[in-house]
Amino acid sequence: MKNIICLSVLAIVALIMSCATINIRSEHDPAADFAKYKTFNFPLNVDDFAKNVIKANPFLHKEMLRYLEETMIAKGYVKTDEKPDLFVVYHVTTDEKTSVTTYGGGYYGWGYHGWGVGFSDVQVNKYTEGTLIIDLVDAEKEALVWRGWATGTLSDRPNYDRLREVVKGMLAEFPPK
Repeated sequence: MKNIICLSVLAIVALIMSCATINIRSEHDPAADFAKYKTFNFPLNVDDFAKNVIKANPFLHKEMLRYLEETMIAKGYVKTDEKPDLFVVYHVTTDEKTSVTTYGGGYYGWGYHGWGVGFSDVQVNKYTEGTLIIDLVDAEKEALVWRGWATGTLSDRPNYDRLREVVKGMLAEFPPK
């Protein structure tokens, strides 16, 4: 359980610190009428969705909610406690990966200069890939209408400015055109 908590925090940290490219994608319900959505809030149980993150780093969870709120407001949505049109929820997943890189061109045999042996070097790296998922749920129907996700390689130090940019980048694709 302790490993799951650490990995959850690392997933968000990875998304905000990675120097590598972060892949951002989204999908939506084509039947949803996005023009009718004007208000939002977080569900009462938003802490349950991010419970591993909260236990390991409540500051990170607090900042994540703040960035989601400020981005939705900047897009023209109003936060309300009374019957919001949308609920905003986030999740984190992780996946262990292995990267294998071969350098050189191993060869041997008879060549122009006679018999020869080449070289090659293989480098194996294990890393954790994290995915931050933002869901927008129609509050009345309790149905998912939009999902965005960002995937990147993990790092071990949080960068809150990077997290803010990832959230903005993800929600730039909402509402769908």
